[in-house]
Amino acid sequence: MKTTNIGGADTAIRAVLGILLIVWAAVVADPHPFLAFGAGLVATVILATAIAGACPLYTALGLDTHARPRPQPQPRPRIDVRRERRNSCDKRRLITTKQSERPVQKSFMFPGSSRPGGLPARASALGH
Repeated sequence: MKTTNIGGADTAIRAVLGILLIVWAAVVADPHPFLAFGAGLVATVILATAIAGACPLYTALGLDTHARPRPQPQPRPRIDVRRERRNSCDKRRLITTKQSERPVQKSFMFPGSSRPGGLPARASALGH
């Protein structure tokens, strides 16, 4: 069973870092051989984990940067909202006939006023 715990970005960073460490180890090999050997060894481990896609240190720490596919949400059931046109037209016609039969009030009268649209009798007596 193959377990991967290194994601795509992590793999790319490890590959670039491993190649840079190998190049640096080759350049430094003459004056500092032990430093070059250590850098080459670390670079090899980093490249091996990038190629394998699994890091033992990540496994020990419980880390996982590998993207897993998300479960797809279930589609919602479709609701049939079709209506018959004849029924909706009849309802509209019924509403319009009811509205047209209502008496229309042409003027507004305040409670207690003697004239339409005027102030109540007490307010007009006070001069307002």
